[in-house]
Amino acid sequence: MTNSVLSTLAAGTLAGAAVGLAATANVAPSGISSAESTVNQLKSQGYQPTDLHLSTLTRLGGRMTQANIAFDDHPSARRFTNHIDTVTVDSMFAWTQRTGLSQSPQLIKQ
Repeated sequence: MTNSVLSTLAAGTLAGAAVGLAATANVAPSGISSAESTVNQLKSQGYQPTDLHLSTLTRLGGRMTQANIAFDDHPSARRFTNHIDTVTVDSMFAWTQRTGLSQSPQLIKQ
């Protein structure tokens, strides 16, 4: 029963995310631009990235042990104060709800 509810909830969430992201394409920045201009455009539309608090040791450890982890593209002023702004599912769901592109997640009971 619990697995069924969780599976249904997960499927509903993914379906909602797909619909929300399809609608997001209408307001998302288009064309080739710099990362900074894209971030500024999204922020002007109310998007707020997730602020991860990562210590220097954590960032260094990730960089040394995984080839795909790097923080060089984050602004130095934020990075050196242990703040890494990043896109997460949570920040995307919050943004699509604030802008009216999606509704809040719904629990589906069987």
